[in-house]
Amino acid sequence: MSREAPVAVFACGELMRGDDGAAWRAVAGLSSAAREAATIWTIGQLQPEDLLDLVPGTAVIVVDVVTGIEPGRVIAFDLAELPFHAAAHPARSSHQMPLAQVVGLAAALGAEPKGTVIGVGAASFELGDALSDDVRAALPQLRSTISREIHRLGGRRDGRQRVGRWVDEYDEYPAAARSSPPAAHSVR
Repeated sequence: MSREAPVAVFACGELMRGDDGAAWRAVAGLSSAAREAATIWTIGQLQPEDLLDLVPGTAVIVVDVVTGIEPGRVIAFDLAELPFHAAAHPARSSHQMPLAQVVGLAAALGAEPKGTVIGVGAASFELGDALSDDVRAALPQLRSTISREIHRLGGRRDGRQRVGRWVDEYDEYPAAARSSPPAAHSVR
């Protein structure tokens, strides 16, 4: 399935694993203007196919949690800088392909991903954990950074909302295994 240009947001994570659900919660609370300006996909982790399915010229924003920085610290950098960040902070998990390898493989297969990586430092990943206080406090800044990047990268302004697997699925998780969704945040 092809995804419309010009901006695709991939919010990566797992709601039932504490801070790992921060990206999903952040996109759920984006202003309607930001949601209408981009195609938003909530996914477990980015796969090469996600980038290969994009319409050529689509800008990409990957939002995920980051280890190795202070919990709650929000960072953003150009997707082209990913190999340098990956070298400085190697992946600590053996069950997933590191983001730099996903992007590199997609590029080797013909995708030309351009865009931004936005991360928030995380501390808690256990099944059933709630968001840590530091990450919960960082959600407004994370939303603001995502919104700013959507508009900087040329998000559509035609009023049509496009979503992939949207965050309304959040309600399918048992109440005991999740914390309350954040309130909507308007972009200044």
